[in-house]
Amino acid sequence: MNLQHLIGVLQALPADLQGKASEGERLLDLRRNTEGLSLRLAINLRDNNGSELIFDALLQLPARPSPEPVQLQSLSLGNSFNKRAQRYVDPMVAWAIKLLTETPGKIQRGARRKPQWQATLQSLVTALSRDADWTLQWLLRNEMRLEDLRKKQRLAWVLRQLADEGHVARVDWKDDESVIDGATDLLEKHYPKLAAQAPLDELEDMEFGDAEEAIAAVNTALAPLELRLHIIGSDDDSYLLSLQDASSTEHLRQALQDAGLNLQERDA
Repeated sequence: MNLQHLIGVLQALPADLQGKASEGERLLDLRRNTEGLSLRLAINLRDNNGSELIFDALLQLPARPSPEPVQLQSLSLGNSFNKRAQRYVDPMVAWAIKLLTETPGKIQRGARRKPQWQATLQSLVTALSRDADWTLQWLLRNEMRLEDLRKKQRLAWVLRQLADEGHVARVDWKDDESVIDGATDLLEKHYPKLAAQAPLDELEDMEFGDAEEAIAAVNTALAPLELRLHIIGSDDDSYLLSLQDASSTEHLRQALQDAGLNLQERDA
């Protein structure tokens, strides 16, 4: 991988050059801001069932000199190149060098404005994950997939992914045990220092009529810690739950409203 050659090419580009370019399934996205320059390289396979990013990488050049070495970072889940992606590293770097040196006119110039839906999702994902830096990386990693979806599909996909990654809990509305398990998982993930103080294990042997009764019981147990389970979405057979502390609830409420959702609370 001739990464140093690519870095030299990027440093020699006109200061106003930024935008996107594509050739077949290969994508290049060059961006600039006050922090420096970033180059995203991806291979996006499309078929009738949607799209699949088989290669997704980011190269960032800081505006100011840094002691940290510049490296090509994987944007795939886990932030590492799998064996399949590793095979594309050298060809994609070579393609970027060729495009930027021989045909830079293919880049659709212009500053890229963040679409409103992206800002709305950024606020929502930050409120649910409690990690602004993680949210930026998550949105960057999933940006192309999100662009392919319509508004309602996009929000449903985001919530489904956050549930799969443990930032919200999906529970069966008839299954009180799934509520206790979900609340315990959220507590350990987002409030590990408080987990030992929460008496949720005392609820495991209790029987509740449905998920809503269990949610109310969990909220009673967590009240001394100023934590509360909130329902942020529901369908025919399940609820999506978020665990929030008193200082973050209003932020989540506003983020949900901006996304077209409502915060639901269940009290004992």
